[in-house]
Amino acid sequence: MGRKKSRRTQIKGRAKPRAPTSFDCPECHAEGTVRVTISRKKTATAFCTICDAKYLTSANRLTASIDVYTKWVDEKNAKTYS
Repeated sequence: MGRKKSRRTQIKGRAKPRAPTSFDCPECHAEGTVRVTISRKKTATAFCTICDAKYLTSANRLTASIDVYTKWVDEKNAKTYS
């Protein structure tokens, strides 16, 4: 007669925090209306669904949506304060 097999407790991994997918528009200041799309042709587009403001930039395979949005905001702030 053998012993009953004991079950091991499974270790649950922590959930990775996800980057946001919608952002506030720097033009009309509407909350959560900017969507970012990154194409395979090395271009990225950020656009507002309310005021139709668009920002087009180059992208590589490491570019995330937050990178495109912050480039847009930085460029907008540079024009405002110059």
